[in-house]
Amino acid sequence: MRNTRIEEIKAKKEFTNSVVCNKCGKIDKGFYEEEQDSNLTFQDTHRVTVDFEGEDSKYRTNVWRFDLCDKCLTDFVKTFKFAPEWFGGSLGVSSQMKFKEWKEHNGEVG
Repeated sequence: MRNTRIEEIKAKKEFTNSVVCNKCGKIDKGFYEEEQDSNLTFQDTHRVTVDFEGEDSKYRTNVWRFDLCDKCLTDFVKTFKFAPEWFGGSLGVSSQMKFKEWKEHNGEVG
């Protein structure tokens, strides 16, 4: 047999009110989705996480996290020489060709 009691537990939860682009300073105030009642959704900024691996890295064991708005992220990726992994090729079109086309169309998916 168990003797039980009921206790009211007050917990603290962290909510993000806004996200600021680390590069340009643009503020994304987010919006509430219909099915969510207390947490904002941010579509115009993206969290970037860089995990440094390998014993030869001078940043070994570091993790960098920062936020970039759509424009700053697109501008950054457009400086790449080679396509990021998400530019998957299909039907004989290489990911590098798709990436080149994307850059030529100012970051718009063609």
